[in-house]
Amino acid sequence: MYRQNDPEVNPINKYGCYYMSMVYLDEKVSGNKYTGNEIVGRWFKNWNEGDMDVETTILDPSGVLEDFSGLLEFVGKKPASYTPGPMEYEILRFVRPDGYVHFVVGDGTGQVEWDPWENSRTVREGKIESKRIFRVKR
Repeated sequence: MYRQNDPEVNPINKYGCYYMSMVYLDEKVSGNKYTGNEIVGRWFKNWNEGDMDVETTILDPSGVLEDFSGLLEFVGKKPASYTPGPMEYEILRFVRPDGYVHFVVGDGTGQVEWDPWENSRTVREGKIESKRIFRVKR
């Protein structure tokens, strides 16, 4: 799995943490392993379709997921205290005291399973502000 700062997925880089976290979840659930070219190609497609803005702020998580395996659906934004149910997955939104934000994949208990920046400062110095919940489609 590529991290957002890997050269193979440039230009995603600095602002791609939520996007790359969704790619990680899709690979985990589907068993697919996407190449850097496939990820960047879908990133441009999602950007052109309005699923995200120029800074990779995700506007339509479902639209992004449909361009990968389509096995996951976006449930919604939940508070940090939310516990995922069966077949649900969490992406954690960390916020540092200085306002920086970073998304990582959670392990279902509010702990970090995978960080798209690996050992990010925002995870080290921040706290979980909210969660984005996804589930396997029924």
